[in-house]
Amino acid sequence: RKNAALALEAVAAARRRGAEVMLRVAGDVPDDLRAQAGRLGIADSVKFLGTLGNENLPGFYRGLDILLIPSRQEGLNIAGLEAGACGVPVVTTRCGGPEDYVTEGETGFVTGFDPVEIASRLSDIAAGRALRDRLSRNLRARVTEEYSEARFADRLGGLWQSIWDEPIPVVSQSAIVEPARSGGPTPP
Repeated sequence: RKNAALALEAVAAARRRGAEVMLRVAGDVPDDLRAQAGRLGIADSVKFLGTLGNENLPGFYRGLDILLIPSRQEGLNIAGLEAGACGVPVVTTRCGGPEDYVTEGETGFVTGFDPVEIASRLSDIAAGRALRDRLSRNLRARVTEEYSEARFADRLGGLWQSIWDEPIPVVSQSAIVEPARSGGPTPP
């Protein structure tokens, strides 16, 4: 589903065009993917990082110039939102969820499954710092405005109100975390 083989093909195509792109692959990697990088002649342009812990993700994203989502099918794709929050533009295939926040030429690029088309978009961003900076600013603003915790709470509250015709019940945090006091009444 993640279609990492397409990412390798796109990097190989971009390198053939003269773009100096490197690919960092996070997560579990099957041996055939490493072999494919060798067959494509890009083994020296690909770094397989293994699984990254959540504490390492912000640094990983900030170290990227572009996040490529080559998937065949995706839901929301949290990685794209996380990268966007870190100021990294996204190039994604037409796979579903990322198309909600990746707008062509505004916050990144949406491509088909052709490695040459993907390579073209990667090369465009890699070659033009002004383009990368504009896409980055726009995506970061969209993620901050539309996908923040506060925005989620607002949407959830509105949905709750529309279904139940009442405001969402709120439990105070102090009632959850304060221990009962000995020798006196238990707080409500």
